[in-house]
Amino acid sequence: MKKGAFHRYAPFLSSEGIVSFFCLFYNEKKNGGGALKRMEVVCGILIRNKKVFIAKRKSIHANGIWEFPGGKIEQGESAETAIIRELQEELHIHAQVVQYVCDTIDHQEGWEIHVRAYICSSEEEPNQLDVHSEGRWVDYREVYDYAFQKADRTILDHLQEVLSC
Repeated sequence: MKKGAFHRYAPFLSSEGIVSFFCLFYNEKKNGGGALKRMEVVCGILIRNKKVFIAKRKSIHANGIWEFPGGKIEQGESAETAIIRELQEELHIHAQVVQYVCDTIDHQEGWEIHVRAYICSSEEEPNQLDVHSEGRWVDYREVYDYAFQKADRTILDHLQEVLSC
């Protein structure tokens, strides 16, 4: 783990066998020294029956990279509100925040990316994708077979711990 990175997780499995994780993903803030810009971002992981929902980006930045859906925290918006809004916008599902999971920090091309994870739940199926070219349910043990952003690796590791219990 990189110096300065931190994380924490908490497992949750609903009575329907559904677990969801969400992470924060983008909010531009210039560091005091001006060297790095800071992003606060939300990303979401839905888990059902030991399968994880992942989505492939279809944008110029990170095209073809698999991720947990999410996006920018708007100014004045809480992380919990951002997760709910982003899942509605990207997957057209209504979700509820259940519990905080972890934080991690990544550094990419002049950016410090602060990813904060939350467990959420939704009874809806993510069938309509707007910013992704593909979405699929994969066995949680196979997530390492897909190309994810470096910041998601910590979350993937915690996912293994949570689901293997």
